[in-house]
Amino acid sequence: MQKKVTDGTSIKTTDYLDGFQYNNNLLEFFPHSEGYVKVTAIGINPNSPNYAYNYVFDYGDHLGNVRVSYTKDPQTGNLKILDEAHYYPFGLKHQKYATLGLIESANQVIVAPIANNPFKYSYNNTEWQNELGWNMYDMDFRQYDPTIGRWVVQDAILHHNMSPYTAFDNNPVFWADPSGMDGEHYNWETGRYEDDKGNEVSFETAMASVGLNPDGSECKGKDCIKTVDPLDYALQNKDKLKWNNESMAVAFSASGVLIADDATGVGVFDDVAIPVILGIGGVWWMVDNSERLMLEHQRINRWLAKNAWGFGMTYALIVNQPGTYIDVRGNSVVLNAGDVWKYGETTKLTENGRYSKSDLDVVVSGGVTLVPLFYGSVPEIKVQEKIMITGHYVATGSLPPGNRIFR
Repeated sequence: MQKKVTDGTSIKTTDYLDGFQYNNNLLEFFPHSEGYVKVTAIGINPNSPNYAYNYVFDYGDHLGNVRVSYTKDPQTGNLKILDEAHYYPFGLKHQKYATLGLIESANQVIVAPIANNPFKYSYNNTEWQNELGWNMYDMDFRQYDPTIGRWVVQDAILHHNMSPYTAFDNNPVFWADPSGMDGEHYNWETGRYEDDKGNEVSFETAMASVGLNPDGSECKGKDCIKTVDPLDYALQNKDKLKWNNESMAVAFSASGVLIADDATGVGVFDDVAIPVILGIGGVWWMVDNSERLMLEHQRINRWLAKNAWGFGMTYALIVNQPGTYIDVRGNSVVLNAGDVWKYGETTKLTENGRYSKSDLDVVVSGGVTLVPLFYGSVPEIKVQEKIMITGHYVATGSLPPGNRIFR
């Protein structure tokens, strides 16, 4: 990637190449694990520049903001502070502190005062761009103005309880947001940046969360990078978060016993206890599945928070003929005509949108019929799909035959 700034007759070209940064075709610096390597051109020969390399180390705070940069003075061998940025929550820098840099003088590298530090990655490890008086931080997705503590572009992820221009959830002491997509904070125990669900957040994750690949292209197909969903992870790895239907099974069994003794005539009177038993079973079921229900609730809220204004429908695929079928998990299931094969959602509302007639005819032997259930916005149809799948699971103890996972 290249940036070109024209200021009157002056033209400055900056090239970005996987961390290696060039200024007017001369290498300026590149990163190492604790800071960066400052590259100084000595006795410049346009065809074959001679470079000197000096390690610069950064000392950062709990959010990754650089507080002090220091190096070994090549002339004295002593440590020398090059730059310091005392704490200011929203990223402005105090102006009273002088900036030193590694520069060329008489064919050698010295530490001396400089007007602008070429290494401008300090706040949230993002680049400070002050060309032409711009004075903003360039995050991956948008620009941030530390003077007002706000983004200058709307958030791609809609939060209903705050402005789309609000930065760091109005709490820069706790949250960082180097992507400009969603807030992150530093977990002292794990030593990594995490979102509010405890997942480590990277540039790729931020992109995938809004359906994009790292290069900005739309995320499509099975090879698309996807954000790891905590619910799907829990389903695969944590037995305690599987649905527990034992309480409802006991309640239904007890109710069945009470109904069965109605044949004696005397047993009719104890049927008044059935609603109580089922009510207690329902409450106990919610207690048994509280963690799982919490995850479902978080996932629905995440969908509703996304700025997705498309329109679509939730649908069911209904089997046309009775028979024994093999579901998507390889299990044998017996279905009657009219039973649900799968619940889904789509924004393709044309005649042959989600499925053509030939597609529906070969889903199972005898085919299936697509029945629209609900029309709404993208978040609404996703929530409705989840309601249908979860309801099927609670009622039958298993997913619909054509649904591989909880959506």
